[in-house]
Amino acid sequence: MNIIDSEEILRSLGYDYIKEVEPSIEPPTTHITFNALIPEFKEHGIWLADKSLYEHQYKALESLIKGENLVLISGTGSGKTEAWFLYFYKKFKEGKFKTITVYPTLALANDQINRISTYCKAVGAKVLQLDAVSRDEMVKRFGVQGVRKAVDEADIVITNPAFLFHELKKYLVRPQSSLLYSLFKKVDMIVFDELDFYTPRGIALILALIEVLSETSDEKPQIVVLTATLANPDEMCVYLREKTGRGCSVVE
Repeated sequence: MNIIDSEEILRSLGYDYIKEVEPSIEPPTTHITFNALIPEFKEHGIWLADKSLYEHQYKALESLIKGENLVLISGTGSGKTEAWFLYFYKKFKEGKFKTITVYPTLALANDQINRISTYCKAVGAKVLQLDAVSRDEMVKRFGVQGVRKAVDEADIVITNPAFLFHELKKYLVRPQSSLLYSLFKKVDMIVFDELDFYTPRGIALILALIEVLSETSDEKPQIVVLTATLANPDEMCVYLREKTGRGCSVVE
């Protein structure tokens, strides 16, 4: 049903209504283009190549380069994915940099996943989308060892909390029984996107995952929290500092 249909139905039912459309707000930009930081974007025709970074993207990048955790609060469509990918690219070019990216559900994150896959292809990084469904399909095609090999070779593993929690429970009981065994040991950065999507119970699960993953990794990973809204970002930063021993910045 489109907006026009909705308006006609309201009129037919005798309702009065007021429609107000707020103008879009363009975040302030810098003079730095994506191509200046990721030359491969221009070479592969990525549409962002000649676009200037938003100020919040550049501030986020600066915080991550310092080795800090990050809480990035910005509206939908304002380039939160690109903010952490800029940092991933920098570290990837320096050597292996294992990243886990967590979305509430992969089905609702198609746009972000497609962009990440496109960017990874351009820069030569390997991305693996892994949840319960894709795991079962991969096991049928390649066997368990084939899935383990794919995880070992991936630079970015995209998953959801349910699958991550399931594998983490297996790891805690018998470490090498988890398909993500090597990733849990070597993860450098964990990105939790769309935090505003979660219920309070879901956020409690995310916080528990952060605590346990920080303990299982050989080195405390950087944590990136992306959200459109967050009432208590400073409290989130306090928690991230406690669990990882890293500094934390809030960028809005």
